[in-house]
Amino acid sequence: MTEQTRAQTHTGLTPLPGGGIDTPWPDEESGGLVRVGTGLYTEHLPVAGMTIQDVRETFADRLDIDPASQPVVDGQLVTDESTRIQQGQHLAFVRHAGEKGCQPCHPER
Repeated sequence: MTEQTRAQTHTGLTPLPGGGIDTPWPDEESGGLVRVGTGLYTEHLPVAGMTIQDVRETFADRLDIDPASQPVVDGQLVTDESTRIQQGQHLAFVRHAGEKGCQPCHPER
């Protein structure tokens, strides 16, 4: 018995000049993309023009954003969450190592 094989079909994805794959947002310079990260999760999302608070609320579940985390934009701590994120920036929600979820054990220090 002879076995027949099916020829592979083209998936419709085309390589980009940089070696990537054609996507709706091929790089962070198009589509208003911002790199948003929290711990293990990092995504390029079309959130340019949104406030940090809007990003936090919209992607809280998807990126597992801790409500107590602090926003950092391009390596700088941001205290005003009404700050608007610009295309190409990097927004991270971080909790510093060793930070506890409760009050310090010795508040008198």
